[in-house]
Amino acid sequence: MQTQSINDYYAFVKQRLTEDLADDAKHYQELIANIPNEKKIQKLAGSPTYEFAIREREKELRQAQINAQVQLEKATTNRKQYIDGLLKFFYVGRKINYPIISYDAGHETVLAVFLGFMIDKRKKNPYTPSAIKLRFAIANSNKYIAIPASYTKDVMAIKGESVSINDSGYSLQPLLNEWEVAIKAGTVDRKVRHIITGNLLQAFSDYKGKLVSYTTIDGATKKGILMPDNWMPKEETNGKVNVPISKALKVIASLTIGNAIYTNNGVSIIRQNNNYKIIVTASRQKGGAFYLDTDILKLVENNRFEKSADKMVALMQLNQINTLVEILQNKHGSNVMLSASQFDIIKKDLPQHNVRERKPLPKAEIIHEELTNDFTNELELEAMALELELELLEFGS
Repeated sequence: MQTQSINDYYAFVKQRLTEDLADDAKHYQELIANIPNEKKIQKLAGSPTYEFAIREREKELRQAQINAQVQLEKATTNRKQYIDGLLKFFYVGRKINYPIISYDAGHETVLAVFLGFMIDKRKKNPYTPSAIKLRFAIANSNKYIAIPASYTKDVMAIKGESVSINDSGYSLQPLLNEWEVAIKAGTVDRKVRHIITGNLLQAFSDYKGKLVSYTTIDGATKKGILMPDNWMPKEETNGKVNVPISKALKVIASLTIGNAIYTNNGVSIIRQNNNYKIIVTASRQKGGAFYLDTDILKLVENNRFEKSADKMVALMQLNQINTLVEILQNKHGSNVMLSASQFDIIKKDLPQHNVRERKPLPKAEIIHEELTNDFTNELELEAMALELELELLEFGS
């Protein structure tokens, strides 16, 4: 199966290169035939240099055709090298060390199995990296993932983690046995997982997880953000308070030089010696609402934001902070997250009903047995499906 995929790819590349070269040849042939109609050549009609100019122009076009052919062959070789490397490295049933996010800055991988490439040969160019997907079965709660080959950084990370795996004398059964052990280790009846509750919309801007409904030990059904297996709560998430930015004006005005405050919709306000630096993302979809806001532009120096890498940056005089905060509150509904000490600065001025306090994260949330048993059964079915798929693919190869 792997050999057939490689041969199909080579045949496609060869055919595509032949077609592209033929198109180029036809293009330059038409240009050469049209030389007498070029304006600069027509101006020489009847002069002694007319025929010489035509011959020189033809030489110029033929050299351009040669250069274009060299460039086309070079580009084809470069594209082929990457895809060829994927087709030779990944094959159905290959054992993979799949890198996962480590929230404590550690280095972690999880057992995975390559399930094959997803290539739609109905497309005009099915072998462009963005059109090819690599499919993996993963022995954790993710279960399955498909990654476009254009995600070069992720694909190369997987190759880097897996290159040392010795697959000599490869057979399917040892891999299935290892897979079964890994699945059982991750699908116990009960396990400790962390769930973030409270203001879920706000939480999604800070944490990456999956929205779930879960049952507490007293039978209540709630919604929360289920964090990955290896996620551990950080101390700084406790005791934070989410307030409208207008209520935090006193905190922002009292920032010391070098300190900053950040809104929930991506605005950074940094105190400098004699001004504030305002930073938003350069993405028009996410930051355009701020760096194109005419009211905000009136407040910043030169009435514009300057692009710096992937950010838009502007400077603003200290005495404009009240107006900026008012705009961020009334037009953009901005909130800020305050630490306990920052909240103490404004607490006496803030009615209790205007404060949304983020509850401290629980040390651990144990998902109710009803949920975890369903979760276990689902993964067991996934493992059986994987085993069957691998056996069928091996039989078909």
